[in-house]
Amino acid sequence: MGSLRVRYLTTSAILADALGRRLAAEPDMALAQDGPEADVVLVDGGGAPDDWSELGASPTGSRVVVIATSDAPGGAVAAARAGAWAWLDRRCGADDLVRVLRGVVRGGAFFPCDVQGEILESLRADAAGGRDAGPLARLTARESEVLDALGEGLGNREIAEYLDMSYNTVRTHINEVFRKLGVHTRVDAVRTLRGAG
Repeated sequence: MGSLRVRYLTTSAILADALGRRLAAEPDMALAQDGPEADVVLVDGGGAPDDWSELGASPTGSRVVVIATSDAPGGAVAAARAGAWAWLDRRCGADDLVRVLRGVVRGGAFFPCDVQGEILESLRADAAGGRDAGPLARLTARESEVLDALGEGLGNREIAEYLDMSYNTVRTHINEVFRKLGVHTRVDAVRTLRGAG
């Protein structure tokens, strides 16, 4: 096997240098500089766009691996929808990262166990035509349930009880819904929901 070339998209020169040094210790890996094609594109989730749609659009066929800066499952779902092959917690070790980089080149996909169910549910709904191409298509299944509950006029505590989740999880989902829909209030979110249906 030739050298596995990794391009690291980050705004941190220190992290890029550290990754380059770690990959240099592997006989089959190298950090790709500008110019040559990369086998894997490693995206620092902190510098990634809000719209993940360009992740899977690599004309070179590079596999995309995202280093997450948030535990929110909505980011993992959006990245998977956009074509990412892996979603790693930013606290993962260098050995885990190297294992994942090798794995995605061989066709493996790596997502944390606690978000795999939500990813599969969302992708199945997409495949079944359960989502249109409108703004609601960016929501995970759980975020859609929270938005539906907002549409019924439920408050955060009522939503938490109704959907059997914690109050803080409801708040996180509502914030993600607002961000993805580009709105700032519950009224605007519900208006978007009703306008799409």
